[in-house]
Amino acid sequence: MLVRTARGVNDRTLALYPNTFTHISASMTERMRMLTLGYGCSEGLTPIKETPVRLSKRFAGAVAAAALITVVAPAATASASPRSTCYGGRLCLYAGFDYNRGQVDHWRDFVHDDANFADNNWLTWDYSNSWHSMNNETSSVRNRVGCPVTLWQNAYYTGAHSTFLHNSNDGFLANNAVGNNRTSSVDIWCR
Repeated sequence: MLVRTARGVNDRTLALYPNTFTHISASMTERMRMLTLGYGCSEGLTPIKETPVRLSKRFAGAVAAAALITVVAPAATASASPRSTCYGGRLCLYAGFDYNRGQVDHWRDFVHDDANFADNNWLTWDYSNSWHSMNNETSSVRNRVGCPVTLWQNAYYTGAHSTFLHNSNDGFLANNAVGNNRTSSVDIWCR
């Protein structure tokens, strides 16, 4: 015989219904043991039929969907985007002239200084890693940071450099001091 009270269940019930959500108190556990042995029914505790408590399908589906979204959704770290756009608060660099138009869409955005591009790879049109180093590979720039930025020819802010004011674009770095495919570090003045 399975016994359940309003505040707990016995061990046999837990073994038979592992998905049942219950709370057990110490005093009720002792009363339950006595009831299953046949004692105590005259004290006002009566055996009742055990009914498992299950989650509704709608609630279980919502919990599963929330867990899936938490596990599957990628972190949104990049706020620039491919195809020559650049959102506010970012410095966007592109591997191709004219912001990659008509070329392989390799791009990267920055919000802070970066002293050495050797450890950075370009992103592709679908925000995945291209595994192609961006060191000495920049051909165009869009500045949406909110302050001037300087592109440097060598790592650690040395060598020839070009400074770009807020909201400036340059789709052809070959005509700048930093040059085409020669950028190795970036200094964002306000960060």
